[in-house]
Amino acid sequence: MTKQKPWLPKYGANKFRATASYRGQQLEVRMTDPDTSKGIPVSGFRYLLHGSHDKVKQPTPITGNYLPAKFEVLGFGCTVTFTLSVVKGARHSSVEITELTCEQGITSTLPLALFRKLALKASTFTGYLLPPLYSYSPSPNFTVKAGETGALEITGSGSIPVEVLNDLHNPEQDVTDKLQRVWDLYNRAPEGMKYAKVAEGFGYPAGSRSGIEWAHKWVKRARKKFAPHKVRTTKQRRSKK
Repeated sequence: MTKQKPWLPKYGANKFRATASYRGQQLEVRMTDPDTSKGIPVSGFRYLLHGSHDKVKQPTPITGNYLPAKFEVLGFGCTVTFTLSVVKGARHSSVEITELTCEQGITSTLPLALFRKLALKASTFTGYLLPPLYSYSPSPNFTVKAGETGALEITGSGSIPVEVLNDLHNPEQDVTDKLQRVWDLYNRAPEGMKYAKVAEGFGYPAGSRSGIEWAHKWVKRARKKFAPHKVRTTKQRRSKK
């Protein structure tokens, strides 16, 4: 009888970054936190799994995303950093950019959709789901054992499945989610600070004039969508003066 070879995970590349051409330049988005440069596997971070593998019977290959994760943008001409997070909305959760900073100031011209798409690609990992209580020995004197609910063994960076990328990066859904978040922030903010809090909620520095202007435009759009009965035409406003 042939002795079965012990299972060992196949570790791969450790480059959590993605690139794209933008206005003639090579743009790169690199994941900076969690820091995977010191070797893999990496554990202890939240992630979004691609696929349904609730009751695996053996080590099962899988892809997923680090969320939340922090990124920096290279090749853009100025320093840009942001966090990609799961934001819970009134209807459903969405993956959005938060904590955005730019050394030259945040403006509406930043290609946020491209940043978000590249971040989704850069944060994708490959790994294995391990069955409950499964154990293996990567070296003679060391044993890894999964808990009662199993474990995730991350083995490197990977490619996000196209259908998952399309689902998470749906431009039409992006706008709806953005309007919903604007409206939620506006309604929760205290009187006299509503536009400022909306702007800050989308990464603008406190007191930013461009942020306030941006917030006014998006609150107006959100009001038309979620509270059209509160929208008054210019003619109606003038008639009351």
